[in-house]
Parts: sequence; C-alpha cells; structure tokens
Amino acid sequence: EPVASGPAPDFTLPQLNGMEVTLSKLKGKIIVLDMWATWCPPCKKGLPLVQKFSDWVEANHPGKISVYAVNVWERGNDKSAIVEKVQAFWEKNKYTMPTLISYDDKITNDYKVGGIPVTIMIDADGNVAARHSGYSPNLFEELKKEAEKLLGSGS
Repeated sequence: EPVASGPAPDFTLPQLNGMEVTLSKLKGKIIVLDMWATWCPPCKKGLPLVQKFSDWVEANHPGKISVYAVNVWERGNDKSAIVEKVQAFWEKNKYTMPTLISYDDKITNDYKVGGIPVTIMIDADGNVAARHSGYSPNLFEELKKEAEKLLGSGS
C-alpha cells in the first residue's frame, strides 16, 4: 500500500462527453479521484458514497473541491463501446459527478493502484493527502472529515 503523500502524478483524461480534464490545471482546488469499473462489485457499493460526497461538496464548498470518478480497467479495446457502457451505467444509477475514462494503465500505474476501488484526495497544492483502498461503508464521513481538515474549517 503506497504512502498517501507526495506530488500527485499529472494526467489528462477525457470525460464521457470527450472534454479533457488535466490535473495540473486544477491546482488550487482539492481534487478527489475515485477509480472504479462497471464490473467491480465493491466499486458499485462505493460509488453512491462518492456521489453523496460530491453532493455535499456542491452544497457546502462549491468551487473549492472537484470530485471525479475515474473509470479504469474496463474490458475490451473498443473505445466507443467502453464509453457507451460507462454512460449507460452512469445514467442508470443517476450519478451526476463527472466520470473520466482511462483507456490504458498509465493512471493506475502512476498512482500504484493494485486493486479497485481506490479513492484519492489531492490537496490544493497538488499533493496526495489521503488514500482509501477498497470499499468502506464510512467513506463519505472519512472524505468529509479529510476535506474539512484541508479546507481548514475544523469540526
């Protein structure tokens, strides 16, 4: 299990709509990445908690935190088929947070991800501040506490 510290490796990945997101352009914000796949049962259990955190962010700290689900390790090589599969899953579950799609292993290698889900919090300076591996029923509370600590709002 890699240490939750040090500079977060940069990446550029497309959203479902094809618009790209580059981590280094988001400096100054807290970023949460949740790596998941449509075939991964613990990911499916964790995503509602990440969405709940995303909703909490929108309600309480808009503009200060960005939450991205990152689809990794989807099976097959046909990019448009992967996009369709992810889009259908997203719509079926009514998720509103953006999801990025990684078609290769660069991001999981860079972040030393051995299994999913993995949820990573990156501070406003671009350093990894916290890392959660596997499904945790307390993920929402943990992310909220870490975010508030990073925002300096205490309690």
